[in-house]
Amino acid sequence: MIWSKNEQEIIQVANDAELLNRNYYLRLWVFCRNLPFNRHDFLEELTNIFRVADSSYRYQWQSGKPYDLPEIEDDVFPDPDMRWYSEFLLSDPTGIRPKIRSRMLERLRILDLYARVKHPLVARHFGR
Repeated sequence: MIWSKNEQEIIQVANDAELLNRNYYLRLWVFCRNLPFNRHDFLEELTNIFRVADSSYRYQWQSGKPYDLPEIEDDVFPDPDMRWYSEFLLSDPTGIRPKIRSRMLERLRILDLYARVKHPLVARHFGR
């Protein structure tokens, strides 16, 4: 398919049930643990990718209803130290599972969207 400059690719946003699914969460967690960013650089990466991608993508729920991307630094991750992200990345004593399961759905949704925009071939396996 050839894209014109005015067409936007549609990115579906993960719903709450997906983000709370144990396997989906584990795959998202593993993806984030393997990213080459420290917590401070990752906040900058998130902000930049959505600023650049904002004109290229249209975000929508599975129902087709538009999803309005929130302000990353102000609304979703207001802590510039990204302490939540550091805690999210912690593993249990085995090192293969998360230490905690976060219920901060909007933050998880943004991490998931990042994967869908930046690494779509990986993100498509989260729900399998």
